[in-house]
Amino acid sequence: MENLRAFHMRAHRELLDFYAFFGINESTRPYIFPIEKPLKAHKLRRAFEEHCRDSAIRPEQVEEYEELLLKRERDVEAVIDDHFKQIREVIEDEKLEKRERDIEKTFGKEDYR
Repeated sequence: MENLRAFHMRAHRELLDFYAFFGINESTRPYIFPIEKPLKAHKLRRAFEEHCRDSAIRPEQVEEYEELLLKRERDVEAVIDDHFKQIREVIEDEKLEKRERDIEKTFGKEDYR
């Protein structure tokens, strides 16, 4: 379980580092990745394109890489969910057995004379 948590934390941290490197957050996203192309690019979009040019990458590559990072995080979360679905039955069986043992101990100690 620790490994799954570490994988998830690393995937999430890399996504946050990516966002920080390019200055992407919820408030800047509409300006950096506009749905419709405006007549004049916003200053945040121009700064983003300049940062991409300095890093020798295209803005389209940034969007593709973001999708890959998001997919990676979703995949890790899906693996964690599947893991818990598989062990859920075992955990429930162990809880039921423990409950039955506790009941036997409780009633085994009492003397009903």
